[in-house]
Amino acid sequence: MTCDEHDELESSIAAFVLDAADAKEGDIARAHMDACPSCRELARRLSRAAVALPLAADEVKPPERLRARILAAAEATPPVRPGSFSPARALQIARAGRKNLDPTRPSRLPRLLAAALAAVIVIAALVGLATWTIRLNQQIDQQNRQLSQLNTKLGQQKEIINQAPAYHTLNGSGPLNGASGTVTSKPDNSAGIIFDFNGLPQLPAGKVYEVWLIDTNNHASRVGIFRPDVFGAYRLVSNRTLQGVKVVAVTVENGPNGVDQPTQTPPMAGNVG
Repeated sequence: MTCDEHDELESSIAAFVLDAADAKEGDIARAHMDACPSCRELARRLSRAAVALPLAADEVKPPERLRARILAAAEATPPVRPGSFSPARALQIARAGRKNLDPTRPSRLPRLLAAALAAVIVIAALVGLATWTIRLNQQIDQQNRQLSQLNTKLGQQKEIINQAPAYHTLNGSGPLNGASGTVTSKPDNSAGIIFDFNGLPQLPAGKVYEVWLIDTNNHASRVGIFRPDVFGAYRLVSNRTLQGVKVVAVTVENGPNGVDQPTQTPPMAGNVG
């Protein structure tokens, strides 16, 4: 493999990590990473950085006037009425006119029919060209938006890599033995925490998992409740901070709303401070 070929494959790793590659590109990227240690390491770093992307981007709500502008533009566009011009209609008009012709005069039907058919073909071609142009512009606009979003994500990713987010691990014990979790936070302990859980057992009806932040005085503050998916995984995003927090813990509590204080020794916990 030449250096140019390797650089081209390496440039596709970021798209693969962000799920922006199609199926064929994804297969090529996986095969290359299996044989290339440096690209596997790059994918690992980018994957860790992508985990913290929700912390770097604020939710932006489109302005209300945008919807009104789109609806107004749609109403102002005259609809295309398929079938308004057709060869069958042209023949019908020509035949109706033939009844009023003088039989002693040379018939103009062939010329009228040819002109009508030519007009139908021209109009159909113009309508098809206009439709194709509109669709092409829409596809170009969509691709430009996707490219802009990808560039934004890559910029956020680089910023997060430079900021080096803090990672902490949670380990399960007892009924949660084998389960694990990670806690991702900003390096300056500002607001924003991501909790990722894996391998959690399914809960019986009426039970929920509840996440706690325990400070240096052993006071527990609830973060949120959840039930894992069928694979035992769940991601919980919070605007809380780890400032002053000593331990992150998880307990099993009564649902649907959980409790204000833990009712058991946490079967999953990890030190974060």
